[in-house]
Amino acid sequence: MARAVIVKGWWEPASCRGTDCGLWREWRCAPRFQHVPILGSTPIRCWYLRGSQTPGIFSRSKDNDTTMPELLIDFITSLDGYAAAEGWPGWWGLEGPEYFAWLAAQPEADYTVLMGATTYRLMSGFAAAGEPGTDSLAGMSKVVFSTTLTEPISWANTQLVARDPVEAVREMKAKGSESMRSIGSLTLSRALLKAGLVDRFRVVVFPVITGSTGRERIYDGYPDVALNMIRSRTFDGRTQLLEYVPTVLTGPPGTNRVNA
Repeated sequence: MARAVIVKGWWEPASCRGTDCGLWREWRCAPRFQHVPILGSTPIRCWYLRGSQTPGIFSRSKDNDTTMPELLIDFITSLDGYAAAEGWPGWWGLEGPEYFAWLAAQPEADYTVLMGATTYRLMSGFAAAGEPGTDSLAGMSKVVFSTTLTEPISWANTQLVARDPVEAVREMKAKGSESMRSIGSLTLSRALLKAGLVDRFRVVVFPVITGSTGRERIYDGYPDVALNMIRSRTFDGRTQLLEYVPTVLTGPPGTNRVNA
């Protein structure tokens, strides 16, 4: 099965040819076309499929060629952008067998799971209660960033980190070998995105609007972000998975200003 790989480079990869189209540059990276922002002297991101590669980040320059882990931000959300709603059941009561089968297949099962203290308390409680869909998390490597939690941490395979999460994740990406993904953790995810550390952004959108009861608005406080879609899928005829490569913008479309 072909896998997605992000390539960042100061130069155009030999397999890619680009043409400008306003804010975006279209790169032909066999076997399919993608759009990536025109970043000028800053690294470009180019998604392509290659069956012999494993997922990861390839940071390239004229002088070196090294590999670093990727960071995936992963949310479930209502259509109007809430992470939860008062009085509603988990997954808004709209989970289905196809969605659970996808969870059971453990996408990115070898990734380290990152979370904040609130999400840790919630998810570890769900896991202890045997909530469906949480059993796959038990064996995964997990990191919780918190200055309020203390050792010992009860959820198996969980490491407590009390330092600044942005700097810690930056160091994990630069020096580590394991890719990472978030679970919930709105404040943590927002900080990592603002810092330019996020390589993939995935949302599973449940078909409900919770205008009266919704809480935990996901995108409040976010910068402007350009999203290049790389994957989509529908579960159970109603729930939509959307996956993007994000680029944090410092100006509106047409200004060609993009954060490195």
